[in-house]
Amino acid sequence: MDELIGNLARKAGDALMKHFREDWSLLKERSTAKEAATRYDKEIDSLIIEEIKRHHPHHSLLTEESGFFRNDPDWLWIVDSLDGTGDFANFNPFFSVCIALMHKGELVLGTIYAPAIDEFYFAERGNGAYLNGVKIQVSDISDLSQSYIFYCEGGEKDRAPDATAHGLAQDGFDTGVHHRPSKSIRRPRDHIVGRSCAPEEHSWQC
Repeated sequence: MDELIGNLARKAGDALMKHFREDWSLLKERSTAKEAATRYDKEIDSLIIEEIKRHHPHHSLLTEESGFFRNDPDWLWIVDSLDGTGDFANFNPFFSVCIALMHKGELVLGTIYAPAIDEFYFAERGNGAYLNGVKIQVSDISDLSQSYIFYCEGGEKDRAPDATAHGLAQDGFDTGVHHRPSKSIRRPRDHIVGRSCAPEEHSWQC
């Protein structure tokens, strides 16, 4: 199934790239980007569902666009066909296809494919996580004061101003919070890390 989940994420990402920065009508979504769902979310969602059902017709599915398809309770596919809809609509390359597989309540496979920046993340229970075929791991920095915290503040309808940073500050942490340009790309190697940015790097690259 690891080959299927990888091929499916790439197929979905490649399909998104055919429309990326091509549909100027999406720019009207700017004012509500975090709440938006484009027709491409739904098209790619349908593509992924069709492929999973073709290979594993008895598996259950849970997708952001279509909801829950109840079937074999031992197998559950979890899908976000276009994570970063607002970025996609704004011609920002920080969007991805996210697919995971659970077996008997445990996550066993997961992939995130960010086609516009050519980053393919894959993880398998017991075998580690990889970025473009190279094994990755979390930082060994345990002191929060020497780390970066990147977070998404959510949509307008459920966001309190700086709530996450305020909560950390209340717990005694000097946050020095940096906002990411996108929630889309969840980088396993960089999430809460102690690595410093080189002068030529952007904040989301370090």
